[in-house]
Amino acid sequence: VNFAIKVNSWELAYFSDEWEFFNVAKQISSGEFAPNIFNLDGVYGENPYLGSYYQAAFLFLLGATPLVWKLSGGILLIPVIVFFFYWVKSTFSPTLAWVATILFSSSHVLANYSKIGYPNHLAFCLFIICLFIIQRLVQTRKPVYFALLGLLWGVSFYVFIGPLFPIMQFPLLLPLLNKYKRENIKFKKILRDVGGFLIAYVLMVLPGILVTDITHWQNIQNVLGRGGNPTGLEIVGNVIRPLYMFLLEFYPPYAHFSGGRFVGPLVALLILIGIVIAL
Repeated sequence: VNFAIKVNSWELAYFSDEWEFFNVAKQISSGEFAPNIFNLDGVYGENPYLGSYYQAAFLFLLGATPLVWKLSGGILLIPVIVFFFYWVKSTFSPTLAWVATILFSSSHVLANYSKIGYPNHLAFCLFIICLFIIQRLVQTRKPVYFALLGLLWGVSFYVFIGPLFPIMQFPLLLPLLNKYKRENIKFKKILRDVGGFLIAYVLMVLPGILVTDITHWQNIQNVLGRGGNPTGLEIVGNVIRPLYMFLLEFYPPYAHFSGGRFVGPLVALLILIGIVIAL
């Protein structure tokens, strides 16, 4: 409540490099700036303009203030929590879904994350929705879920870190391959399912590839490689490292938007147990 009341003041309006996101969204909402929505070379050359248009929509409808700007991100916690609940419910059980969702939604990291001014909330929201869609796809194998996954991964292509979703979430589709093999599904059926996914995905990402300048890909390469001309191994390492970083840094060298450590030893142990059970 205190944050919401004072968010329009200079003390809490922004943190670190957030302010440029507000400026770009404000210019778009006022009509001063109209970049191609499919252009990936957005804020700081790394954040696609889709997120800026999303924030600009809130500024246009509710007023160009820091409070509205931050609200555009925080409000996405609603679909995040809802889809998280249904994903856990469809994967495990209703009881576990309620317990997991209560713990998940009461996280101090999630609360602080909801206040940042980057449009990364879109990536987080799409990631959780994709988890639910993948689970439904594996369970039902309905063509609509193949197309939806292609569509959502395609939209994710236009948010920061979103292009990595297919790599990060592909292991969750392995049970589907096992079902195809076990039930001796005809190749035509597999081709139809995969074809629907590919058509939706390609149609979504193609505009971004066509309109984005080649320097964007060089910028992303530098980000993934932490500068310079990274090797393929360095890029893979930087993509995978966040998946296990919580095990190594109980006390991060700096707390970006979050006071204190991200996970404690007990939480890290529970995560490891969960991973082992899932495998």
